[in-house]
Amino acid sequence: MAMASKTASSDDSDARISGKAVVQFMYTDYLKVTPYDWQVIAVFFLALERRDVLAVQPTGAGKSLVVHGAVAIENGVVLHVVPLLAIGADQTQDARAFHAHANSSAECYHLDGLGLEDQKHLQEYLKGIQSRAGHNILLICSPLLLLKPSWVLVLDRLWTLGIISYGCLDEMQKALTVEDYRPDCLQHTFLAVDLFLSMWYCIDSPFVDCAYSCFFVCR
Repeated sequence: MAMASKTASSDDSDARISGKAVVQFMYTDYLKVTPYDWQVIAVFFLALERRDVLAVQPTGAGKSLVVHGAVAIENGVVLHVVPLLAIGADQTQDARAFHAHANSSAECYHLDGLGLEDQKHLQEYLKGIQSRAGHNILLICSPLLLLKPSWVLVLDRLWTLGIISYGCLDEMQKALTVEDYRPDCLQHTFLAVDLFLSMWYCIDSPFVDCAYSCFFVCR
């Protein structure tokens, strides 16, 4: 029994080493960047082990590269939620430049930056998607947008069909530290993030801790 257990443990270890090598190859050969070890491990756990990941890293440390890795390694929609519109706009611009440099087919949208008509067109496009196959889409939005009924319906459908592959809560501490972040926006942020966690990811406890930098959840 002990020998069988040791053999199983060895096989599991070999599989993890092989899996991390796949992620490393994806970064260096496909996305044309050299990742840190923690970024490789994060994407490995997300994509290959289907585990949620908590990444505690300061702004600018490279958490977005985990998002790009998640978008590139698996088909589907990745939902990236950030509290400030300026951060969302910057993240979208960086994502588009990053995937263009890598000749990636990923589509990147900043939902808050779209006009009403463009939002409607994007919603219709997303409603027409029936499976993850052939789609690598990054949707970046604020917590407040998650409370809009039209987007709740669209995103909930994508979740129910299994088309949303990953979700990401990023820079949530900004909602507590930015001086001009209005109290009503802060309240809405808590409501939206609680919706994000409880509605799509079946986490019953309310969202009360904004101390971390980035929380990735997998489908």
